[in-house]
Amino acid sequence: MEYKERIIELLKSSMTERGFKLWKGIDSMLPDTWGKPTSSTGKYHKKLNGEIPNQDEHVYQLLYSASKIMRLFGYKKKTPDADKLLMAIALHDTMKYGEFGSRKHSDNEHDKNSADMVNSNKETFLSLFTEKQFQVMEEAMRFHSGQ
Repeated sequence: MEYKERIIELLKSSMTERGFKLWKGIDSMLPDTWGKPTSSTGKYHKKLNGEIPNQDEHVYQLLYSASKIMRLFGYKKKTPDADKLLMAIALHDTMKYGEFGSRKHSDNEHDKNSADMVNSNKETFLSLFTEKQFQVMEEAMRFHSGQ
């Protein structure tokens, strides 16, 4: 099974129906960068064997890990809190190769740009989240890069 299929399966089994539907709609409008390397320079995200995973593998690994530990933070599957966590992870690198996915190298400001894209659609997200949940999701995306 390909990583994108695993992402879909994991999100469908962990998110609310409304949250999953929203993610699918967003994903269908974004450039398809799932097959691009998560580090265009090869400096970051190295696996133990030295390989650089593609975006889909990277996102799946993060989603899988989060789905296993979210109970430690009091999050239950199929709740808006699970949706905000998984949505932040699923969308965090959506602008890594620019707004249209056409950049040769990854954008150092992709975390800010991804969060800005989410913020520009705030009203849509507020149909699913409270203001505080939205703020947590957006900030998780905005500040995920760097140390």
